[in-house]
Amino acid sequence: MNRFSNMLVTIVLVLVACDSSNLATVDDKSPDLMVKNTINGVVVANKVSGSQVEVYAVEDNGDVGQLLNFSEVFTNGDGSYTIEIPEYSGQVLVISKGGSYKDEATGLAIDLTDTELRAVTEIAEVTEDSPAEKNIAVITPLTELSTQLMDGDLSSSNAKKVNTEIAQIFFGTADPDLITKTSPIVEQDDTPADKQAKNATLNYNLILSGLSSLAKGGNPVEALDRKSTRLNS
Repeated sequence: MNRFSNMLVTIVLVLVACDSSNLATVDDKSPDLMVKNTINGVVVANKVSGSQVEVYAVEDNGDVGQLLNFSEVFTNGDGSYTIEIPEYSGQVLVISKGGSYKDEATGLAIDLTDTELRAVTEIAEVTEDSPAEKNIAVITPLTELSTQLMDGDLSSSNAKKVNTEIAQIFFGTADPDLITKTSPIVEQDDTPADKQAKNATLNYNLILSGLSSLAKGGNPVEALDRKSTRLNS
């Protein structure tokens, strides 16, 4: 955890625009392929609408593999999305591109054009005991930070290690699912019944609200990048 101590002092947030030029190109999907799995999630700085979401397989060596989407997917007004993919289980990289959201602190519309947020997590094989609805990938500035700290190694072991470290720093709990599986959206009429899950949602929401305040009504990624530049100069 020593290498993260300085980041904690400076809010542990160094977010830069991501270059996805090294990602695999979209392969033509065979007409014989059928939907066998789905990934559900939300993109949250606040609720990011109109963001294009793509999911990529991750190879055993941590490299980014094939695009799994059957079709283009965009987030709804509440930031939610559902992606249909062929039969697949294991590590995935999920990327949101663009979109916009309303900043709760200022009421301003924040444009995320040319901005990407990423998350690395695992999805399970669909079985009777593990339905597709349990395959969740939440994308936030925290998951983007974690992806950057993986330094190109998106393997299961490294992703779990870094996601766990970020969860420990921000939530005080060494659970990698806290940043990739927990929705930060607090629903007035549908908050989680489980006390621990409810607290995780509320804490995540407060963390992201703090990042929004740091951005002062601007693009949070750009604001954090400027802050990082000043601190390192």
